[in-house]
Amino acid sequence: MRRGIQGLLLTHYARPHTEFLTVPEIEERYRLAIGATSDAIWDWRLADSHVVWNEALATRFGHALEQTSAQWWLDHIHPGDRARTEASIHAVIDHGGTSWTDEYRFQRADGTRSRLYTTSH
Repeated sequence: MRRGIQGLLLTHYARPHTEFLTVPEIEERYRLAIGATSDAIWDWRLADSHVVWNEALATRFGHALEQTSAQWWLDHIHPGDRARTEASIHAVIDHGGTSWTDEYRFQRADGTRSRLYTTSH
């Protein structure tokens, strides 16, 4: 497995406490953050298990999808890792946790597996 140092730098500009970011500003920061990494970034809407992915799902793993269900993600985790991974993420969700980390094998579109170290916040 190839490991390297990856980083993301977000600059915080001082604002008075009475000012909040506008939706376009938030969207721009999100776009810049996604562009600063080659990592797969996903946003899981827990209410309906809807998952939105950045383009790294296609470029790194060959899955030309922008949206999936959480079940699709689980179905692509190696059967030997699936139950442990599902239990660990649901333990965090069910107990109000705010971050999750795990390592598992994920199926690429060509049928091969990639070992992933995933961190979620």
